[in-house]
Amino acid sequence: MTDLGLPGMSGSRLAVEARRAKPELKVIFATGVDGTPLSDGLDDDAFVLRKPYDAAALNAILRAAGERRGTAD
Repeated sequence: MTDLGLPGMSGSRLAVEARRAKPELKVIFATGVDGTPLSDGLDDDAFVLRKPYDAAALNAILRAAGERRGTAD
């Protein structure tokens, strides 16, 4: 899980680099910007958690990422 706006590197770029090291990695972007374009082929399988979020929204997106991986937890 990463914010899209990071100092020195975008969160999208960080996700691409992390996926190179671990291709099965599920990516969750936390952002307060609506309609933020993702890049480098992450649009189709990355999750976006809109800020501000609460514990229920965080739990739901973590569960969804786990289910897409094939596990519920």
